[in-house]
Amino acid sequence: MKEGIISHQQRNSLENEVALINARIQEANDSRILSVSEQLDIVSQLLSFPFGQFLLLNKGLNGYWTDYLLNHSQGTEVASCFAEEFIFNRAPLMLATKQRHQHFLQQNQLSVKEGAKLACVPCGLSSELFDLNYEGVKDIQLIACDLDPESIEQSEQRAQEMGLAKWLITRKEDAFEMKDKKAFDLISSNGLTIYEEDDQRVADLYTLWYKALKPKGRLVTSFIVPPPSYECKESWDMSQVDAQDLALQVLIVRDIIGANFQCFRSKHKTQLLLEHAGFSKFEYVYDKAKIFPTVVATK
Repeated sequence: MKEGIISHQQRNSLENEVALINARIQEANDSRILSVSEQLDIVSQLLSFPFGQFLLLNKGLNGYWTDYLLNHSQGTEVASCFAEEFIFNRAPLMLATKQRHQHFLQQNQLSVKEGAKLACVPCGLSSELFDLNYEGVKDIQLIACDLDPESIEQSEQRAQEMGLAKWLITRKEDAFEMKDKKAFDLISSNGLTIYEEDDQRVADLYTLWYKALKPKGRLVTSFIVPPPSYECKESWDMSQVDAQDLALQVLIVRDIIGANFQCFRSKHKTQLLLEHAGFSKFEYVYDKAKIFPTVVATK
């Protein structure tokens, strides 16, 4: 187990984890939208491709597989099975995640200026910095922070390949222990809080980021709005969501995989936590279904 990492944790062998999942499915009987045999078949399909195996075992995504979802699965690849095609091209949350990434790139691009310091926390493979346009920029710092050494190593390798290594500074550290003061023009963080249930921990995290930003610095982050089944005034735009795909997503992501990226927060709750940290200026950018909004908070 990797100390302190909340997004992906291998706690079992794949064989044992699948045995537990299959036992849970059989115990629940046919009470869901698919029969027991159909659910067991979904598990077998998830086992047939690496992304599915990682989700079954870790319940979340690391930097590599997040980057794969965002940049290497745009509907052009031939899926090996129904489950793979569904996750990459139909599951509402995954579609919202891809749209959210494009919004991050658009917002982060606004901070690309001569002499700027741009941070990605946690960085994963640093796509939200590396995929920006640096044409004409001669001096800028890209700070990639992550607790996962694999993400740090992969970010360094990718920076070399893209000709960005001269600007890159990597730091192996816990985002919840960031100690910088008035250091960054941008902090980009795409999904850490969707793994954290404790609102106070999220408020403390936002406070650390507020302190780490320069005056007029920008935090670009995101949150998952509670799904329609929750009692929440804010909800998804269901005119943009296929109801059957949503039901199947709930079955696969929540009931079969038991994914840990299901810490939902409303816009109202998110803004209260950001205001508690000191932020007072906000801009929201929504995906089509209003599932995974981007929020830009300015110091």
